[in-house]
Amino acid sequence: MLDLKPDEIHELLHRCDWGTLLVVDGKKPYGIEVSHYVSEGKIYFIINPRGKAGRCMGKNPQVAYKVCKAHLPQQRWSAATVEGTVEQVREPQAIRDAFMKLAERLNRDRDRYQKLGEKFSAPGEASPVYYLPIATVSGKASQKGFFAGDER
Repeated sequence: MLDLKPDEIHELLHRCDWGTLLVVDGKKPYGIEVSHYVSEGKIYFIINPRGKAGRCMGKNPQVAYKVCKAHLPQQRWSAATVEGTVEQVREPQAIRDAFMKLAERLNRDRDRYQKLGEKFSAPGEASPVYYLPIATVSGKASQKGFFAGDER
């Protein structure tokens, strides 16, 4: 097993569409799968702020986010973890922008995501948009230079 360099970790974060958000639920971990996008040194994701993970982050904003890509036929894989303090995005335009960037990233219906962005940026709505600064990172790979999706 090999350590990934910081630039390899950043590349992996950009290549992955999904990851596992790990939060603290009292004294135990709790994880959910979320889609994300990377912008300006931060990982952005959208979850229900009233759901279990959202409530946990409200009590303890220390989280970890892990992405992993694997090519099982050749038993090759790479994984990266980002740890830190999550922040909730509260500025209405930033909330709308996040919905549109995620729609683009996942190739989803832009009209639907625009409506969701408008809904959740309205006064009185709890923002479902969060970000995690990409500062404390680690990564491993099964072999040098491997990123899943590389079929060589």
